[in-house]
Order: sequence, then C-alpha cells, then structure tokens
Amino acid sequence: MDSRELGLLLARQLFNLDDLHFGMWDHGLEVRLGNIPLAQQRFSDYLIDKIPSLDGGEPLRVLDVGCGTGQLLCRLLELGYRADGVSPSHTLNRVILKRLKGMATTNHEAQLFPCRFEDLDASVLAGRYDVVLFSESFQFIKIHRALEKLGGLLKPNGLVLICDVFSLASPKQDPIRSGHGLEKFFRLVGETPFIQVVDEDITRRVSPTIALLGDVVQNRVKPALDSTHHYLRGKHPVITRLAKALWGRRFNRAYDRHCGGGYTQQAFEATKSYRFFAYRHKGAGPEQKT
Repeated sequence: MDSRELGLLLARQLFNLDDLHFGMWDHGLEVRLGNIPLAQQRFSDYLIDKIPSLDGGEPLRVLDVGCGTGQLLCRLLELGYRADGVSPSHTLNRVILKRLKGMATTNHEAQLFPCRFEDLDASVLAGRYDVVLFSESFQFIKIHRALEKLGGLLKPNGLVLICDVFSLASPKQDPIRSGHGLEKFFRLVGETPFIQVVDEDITRRVSPTIALLGDVVQNRVKPALDSTHHYLRGKHPVITRLAKALWGRRFNRAYDRHCGGGYTQQAFEATKSYRFFAYRHKGAGPEQKT
C-alpha cells in the first residue's frame, strides 16, 4: 500500500472524505476542516468545466488516470461522458467498483483498468479516448513514459488534461519532495507532438489546503503518535526497541518530514507550482474551455 492509498483510506475513515486531492478555497470560503468537502467539490467542478462539453454530439470518451475512489469518474458518467478509469490499488478498486455498481443506468458501462497507467495495453486501446485526465496522478508517473503512452491512447485531436503539483527550481529547501520538476516537464513535453492549449497557475487557490492539513497534523496526528510511542515504550519496551532498530530510521525521516512543522503554506508556495495544463496533438480540434 503506497502513501496515496493509505492517505485516501485514512481520509475516508477520519474525515468522511471521498478524495485526497486539494480543495479550492477562493470566493471567500473559510479554511476549516468542515469545509474540506465543499472545497474539494469546487475542485472537481473546476476540472469538469475544463473538459469539452458534449454539445448534443456523440459523447466524448474520457480516461480518468488514478481515479482514487471513483468520485470524479462517476460524476463524468452521470454527465453523459463515456468515462473509464485506471487504478492500480486493489483496495481502492473495490470501492470504485461498488460505487459504479450502485449508479443508475448510464449510456456507457465504465471500464476500470486495475493496473498502472504505464501498463495499459495501448494496442487494444489505440486511439480510443478524446480526453485523458490526470488529477494529482501525473506526479507518480515518469514523464517520458506518460507521454509515450498518451500518443497511443488518444484520438488524433485528443486532449491531455493535467492538474497537479510541480516542483520549482527554488533556493529554499523543499520539505516534501513531490511533483515533477516544472522545467523538466516543459523540456520533455516540448520534444513531443503535443502543443499547449492552457496553462493556469492555481497555486494560491489550493495552497490553503496545506495550512489546514498542517494544523491537523500538528494538533491531532502528532500528539496521537507521540502518545502511542510513550505508551508502547512504557508497556512494551523490548518490542519498542526492536521496532526502533528495524524501522526507526525510516520512521524518523517520515515523522520529521510530515510532523516537523516545516511543511507550511508559505513553504509550499515557495517551492511548488500547482498547475492546470491542457495539451493536444498538433492539428485542428475542439476548443478547450478556459
């Protein structure tokens, strides 16, 4: 189980959240725990608004890469898109399939590909999709592998939509090493047949999520971990020492990274850029909404 999968499961158990993605906190929305679902709803609305509308024509085929618990996938189906999903997580896939089974009948029976995006069989899916969407999943795929795979999956004028965090070339130390380097991304995509349609920097619209999560970690998660450690050290000293010898260094690195207090909203804005990109193959095609 990777950190994203664990985070999604904890978010569902602790905060009754369907997703782990950032929220959008503009238009006066107060940054507090109770507003996370609304902020995430606004984020999903933002993404859906970026997908070309159906306009009474044949439904567009959309591939949601790294579809989490299937919340966005199901919304796309309800809106009339022929949407499929990709997810390598066996645990989350059970949630997705249950959600799909509980939906009302739609004009498309969604396929869930239980694998990594890199492992999709492009020969079977060649030229199938009008849109491939990465919502905070692109950072987990090597850039060149993703771009190579996209060339086989998309229709000639298909769109690639990427909404994710990227790392900046900053003199400040990055407390959480996540996201592809932005300069590297631009360089590699510039060597492909894709042309940029949209580039929106939404960092400040989503960065309050970091402040909120930091507060939760410092005031809830960290005290709980410290109390658990003191309890185990007192009740089971031998087991605690053994666990520390085996996993102590790894645990300490993770603890310092996530609970050390360095990952603040200000640090995020200084070292990261949260971007929405739209790319398509060269040639005329449907206009992207902005």
